[in-house]
Amino acid sequence: MWQLRPPKRWFNLLLFYTGWLGLGCHLLLMLYCWWHQIPYQISWWFTAVAPGLSVLWGGVPALQIQRELPVRRKSSFLS
Repeated sequence: MWQLRPPKRWFNLLLFYTGWLGLGCHLLLMLYCWWHQIPYQISWWFTAVAPGLSVLWGGVPALQIQRELPVRRKSSFLS
C-alpha cells in the first residue's frame, strides 16, 4: 500500500507543496465566504481537483514524474 509522504526530488517536492498550498488557500477562501455569507461557486469541488492531483503526483510514488530512488539501508554486520 502506498503512503503519502514528502518526496526528495525537487520537482516532486514542488508539486507536493504547491498542491498543499493550493488546498489550504482553497479552504481559507471557502471559510471566508461562509463567514461573510458570500455565495461560493457551485462547482467548488472541481477547483479542488487540481491541487489535489498535484499533491498526489508529488507524493505517491506510482504517480511521480521524477522517479524517487529507493532508500538503501546501511548494512551492518549484525543485521
